[in-house]
Amino acid sequence: MLGAMGEREEIIGVASTYLDAGLVNDDADGVLLAPDCRRWTQQSYHSPPRNQSAEEIRAGIRRGDEQGIWSIDRRRWIVEGNQAVVLADLHFKGLEEPVILYERFMVEDGLIREIEAIYLAPERAGGR
Repeated sequence: MLGAMGEREEIIGVASTYLDAGLVNDDADGVLLAPDCRRWTQQSYHSPPRNQSAEEIRAGIRRGDEQGIWSIDRRRWIVEGNQAVVLADLHFKGLEEPVILYERFMVEDGLIREIEAIYLAPERAGGR
C-alpha cells in the first residue's frame, strides 16, 4: 500500500500525462485515460461533457484541437483523495503572456476518469 505522499505523486503523475503527452506533445496514446473518461471545458460546463470517452479525447488530440501549446509551467498542485487540481501557465505559440489554467482531474485505478478545465486569457487575467 502506498503512503500519502506516494498516492499524491501517483495521482499527479497520471494527471500529468494529459498535460505533457496530450497538450504539449500531441501524443494521444500517451495519455492515461479510462475508457469512459469525461471532459468538460468552460464552454461545456453547464451542459453535457465536451467529450464522453477516451476515444473522443484522443481523436481531438490527433485532430490538433489542442495544438499551439508549446509548454506548461509554474504548476501548482492541490491533491485530495483521488482528485487533483493544477494551476499552471499555458504558453501558446504567438502569445506573449501565458494563459492561466485551472484543471481538475479525477484519477481512479491509475487512469484519468474526469477532466475539467477552466482558463483565463491574458487580457482577462490582468497581467502579472
